Order: sequence, then C-alpha cells, then structure tokens
Amino acid sequence: MQGPPTWVLAHPTSEQERAVEPLADPSFHQALAAARSADAPGMAVMLGERLAWRRGPGGRTVARSWADAGVAVTVIADSDPRHQAATRQLLVDGSWAVEQWVSRVRELGVRGVCWHTVLTSSEVDARVIADFARVAAEAGLDPMLRFSLPGPAADRGDTWQRAHDLLGQLTAHGAELSRLTVCLLLEPPAGDWGTGLDQLVENLRLAIPEQIGQLIVVVPRDRLHLAQGDAFELARAVARQPTPWPLTHCAGGLALVQAGQWWQVPERADGAGDRFETILSQLHRPTGPVFVRHHDSDALPIGASPSSDTRSRTPFDTSLFRRRSLFGSRTSRHR
Repeated sequence: MQGPPTWVLAHPTSEQERAVEPLADPSFHQALAAARSADAPGMAVMLGERLAWRRGPGGRTVARSWADAGVAVTVIADSDPRHQAATRQLLVDGSWAVEQWVSRVRELGVRGVCWHTVLTSSEVDARVIADFARVAAEAGLDPMLRFSLPGPAADRGDTWQRAHDLLGQLTAHGAELSRLTVCLLLEPPAGDWGTGLDQLVENLRLAIPEQIGQLIVVVPRDRLHLAQGDAFELARAVARQPTPWPLTHCAGGLALVQAGQWWQVPERADGAGDRFETILSQLHRPTGPVFVRHHDSDALPIGASPSSDTRSRTPFDTSLFRRRSLFGSRTSRHR
C-alpha cells in the first residue's frame, strides 16, 4: 500500500437502520467489498458495532466482508444496552469486561477498536478510556479514541485544553499513546474553511501529544468537490505547520452514501462498486482547492437543485450528474 489509507466512516443512525438505507444494509457492504480490485487505493473503515456484526447473504458479517477484501476495519464500541450514563457504558465492569469484549470483536478479523466520547461532556472517564486502550493493545489491536466536537465548541480554547488534559491522563493511567489513533469529528465549517485550517492545525499541535500514533480529522460532507477541497486544504495547512504525528482527512460516509444512491437503482446497481472506488481515488489524491462558498453549497439538501440566485453565485457542480437523485426509481433489487 502506498501512502496512508483513505478512511471511511460507516456508523448508521437509528433512523437509517429503521429505513434499511444502504449504509445500514449488509448486502450493500458485501457488494462493495466484493467489487474491490487488488490495485485499489488503500482503504480503512470505521464501523459501528451493530453494523459490524450484521450478517448478509451467506452469513458473513459486514466486518468480515471488508476485512477479507483487504480493508483495515476498526469497530466503534456501542453504548451499554442498559442505556446508562456515559461513565456506565460497556467498560463499567473493569478490565475483565474489556478483555471479553475485545476477544469477541477480534473474531471479526478487525485491526482496531474505537471508544467514542463527547469531549465537552463532564462524564469523560480517563481511567476507563486508558483501560480500553491498554487491553486493546495487549490483544494486538490498534486502539482508537474518537472525539465529537459539536458546533462552535471546536473553536473554544477550553475544548482543546480538555483534549490535552485527557490524553495526558491516559498516560498516567498506563495507556501507550504511540499505539493510539485519535479521531476528531468536526462539523462542516461555514465560511472560508481554507484560512481557518491554519488555526485548527495550530490548536491540534498544542492539544495533541507528540507521542500518539496518528490523527484523523473527520469532516462529513455530502458534496464530493467540497470533500476533495477539505483534503487538499488540510494537507496544505499541515505543510505550512508540520505536525509530529501523521494527520489524515476523512470525508465521513460520503463515498458509501453516494455509492448507495446508485446501488438502490436496478439499472445502476452493478456500477455502484466502480463509483465507490472512483470517489475513494479522488479523495485519496485531491487535485486542488475548491473555489466555492462552502456555506452556500452545504445549505442545500442532498440531491436538491440550487435556486437561480444560488446558481448565479456558485460554480456549476458537475457531481450532480452522478447523483442518485437524477433517477426516479427507489426500488432496490437487493431488498
């Protein structure tokens, strides 16, 4: 594999699962995994735990389907089914519970496991997270810590201080940071993303210890050209301010969602895998910045056409030609 893999996020919401959208459909994941070629760009996927265990035709789990296709799979731990508070999630029972969970997840053929926390929550427990990271590493899996930074909290100094303090506490509780991947979920920015990236990178350099293994910044998008612009501009910001750890961009589930829009249409379903690989290639090697007003484009729902006023102010989005919204049928032969 040349260069870092292209990261994809597949963590369906409850609404997506109830609607059996492609993102939550094991048949869809199996079809995309089977379509991957040997010379495809390196890929890594973060799977929600429920989706990872879901079985498709033939009885194979979603996680195993991706793993057998050579994809690096990381499973995001679900909340405790007892619906306890954040500090009473899966790991409440101590190291024994963590060891049992990690041992079970290893059966899926995954490479990593992930713990998700809202960084601004008062219930973050450094001891629990450190225990998770330590047990995962001892089992030969790569631990990941996923932070959610909702809304403007990402711009506040106290948020970055929380990140710095929490990661420092992990070391004190015995976690090996060199094995740890930190994943940050950011809301798509409004305004000029390019100029704000220098400040973001500076905040990250101050908040994230040099010892961590890698950092992934997830900026969910529904427009391919904006996601490419994010990847390009983030790489350019890092070139201006080199970081002590590898920094990778992830466009969330964009590639999966757009491929799913093809997969749902019978006459386009066979080409969904090729469409998916094309998007991965474009995200893997972004070609340049995007000259567009991001807040105007992001305000449009998926598949919507810009108004005449908006068209006069933004470049024509050629990715609309590849959108499922151009096709009328919502019937899927896979259901």
